[in-house]
Amino acid sequence: MTPPEIRRLGQLVPGPASAGTQPAEANNNLDIVVFKGRMYIAWRTAPTHFASAAARIEISSIRFDDSEAAASPLEDQLKKPWRHEASVRMGADVREPRFATTGERLMLFFMELGTDPRRFQPRRTWRVGSSGNGKWSDPVVAIADTIVPWRIRQLGERFVLTSYRGAERMYSLRPADTVVELRFSDDLRTWSEPMPIHVGGTECELVELPDGNYFGVTRNEGPSHFGSDVLYGRSFDALSRRPVAPKLDSPYLFMWDGEPWLIARRSLSRSGRYGIAPHRIPGTIAIRVNQLAWSLSRKRSALWRLDPDRSSVKWVADLPSRGDTSFAGVIERSDGSLLVADYTSPESSGDPVWVAGQLQPTVIQLLAISRPRATSTIAGSPVPTSRAKGSADGTPSARRRKSPASRRNQDQ
Repeated sequence: MTPPEIRRLGQLVPGPASAGTQPAEANNNLDIVVFKGRMYIAWRTAPTHFASAAARIEISSIRFDDSEAAASPLEDQLKKPWRHEASVRMGADVREPRFATTGERLMLFFMELGTDPRRFQPRRTWRVGSSGNGKWSDPVVAIADTIVPWRIRQLGERFVLTSYRGAERMYSLRPADTVVELRFSDDLRTWSEPMPIHVGGTECELVELPDGNYFGVTRNEGPSHFGSDVLYGRSFDALSRRPVAPKLDSPYLFMWDGEPWLIARRSLSRSGRYGIAPHRIPGTIAIRVNQLAWSLSRKRSALWRLDPDRSSVKWVADLPSRGDTSFAGVIERSDGSLLVADYTSPESSGDPVWVAGQLQPTVIQLLAISRPRATSTIAGSPVPTSRAKGSADGTPSARRRKSPASRRNQDQ
């Protein structure tokens, strides 16, 4: 397969998208969305990647016309001034900004955490809202539980929030498995009780396939599961689980021309494999060995292609990235190409290992990705990409499966 073409469209933060505000050194967790003729970006800015009371969420927007009859091509639209919308400060760490819309109102969800940079301390999930007039509501608690909200999607006729519980235990003296949960809503204001769907996973992505089945991935840190799992099934309470060796950090799963694709962090060490600790080592110790090795390896933000029939993940290409990187937001354009906002250590930093990049400045850039057959009017400099050869790095082969029933390997 000829890899998609990847183009840099420019740096957004620090840059035009941060006009009207002063970003801190680290600019990372982000999301983008198009709403009522404007493209919005929300991002976390803080002194470093790690927890800080000085962290805040910034929201900015720009006029955006993606119709075929647009008067200006994209490159000209991006030269228009950005409008600073809001700054959200909680006096605590804030992360995971997530846009969702009911059609008439744009919501931004985010989580509040503690301020100890050596600990991961989820507290609660908040939301703010706007009708698109540049004014945002004050934060209100959306979910009081100590979960990590990961993604809000409309699956079927309802909004579905994927989250995980127990994140604070992953880095404690006695690490224990996390639990992926789903919550459902009709209006983005009231949420159902959680439905556990996976033991051992953290960041979880789910999409609906054209045949009505659900397909997803999780990031697994341990102590029971290491790497990632591919999920598949007809219903949320009957998802099969198939392990794959790469740990797909900060995954963004999306449908592109009817096929599932993924942007997630990739390690350049050991072919991307995560669970390197010997099997004889207890899981509570193995998790620390794996976390240390992961932090000391170099990273890329990468594009992956997924095969639901084989429950496999195949690396396709690296995005222009290095150091501390990968937390993408994706918009599919009317011409079939993608706009991708993502963060990375700047080129001037060299190519540091992940933990070094987490202590240094990071920037947010905008990319365009198009498949070879697509015709795009997007300007920019093509980025050389690496092509995947053969099977995915570290992904075991699998035979084609005949039915959802034969795929089931439920978590116990």
